[in-house]
Amino acid sequence: MASPVFRNVIGRAFSLGLWKDLGL
Repeated sequence: MASPVFRNVIGRAFSLGLWKDLGL
């Protein structure tokens, strides 16, 4: 089970990736 901090970092990186894909 991933630690909350690790999941938070992955979540933020994933969100940033989505924003870049959307061109925002």
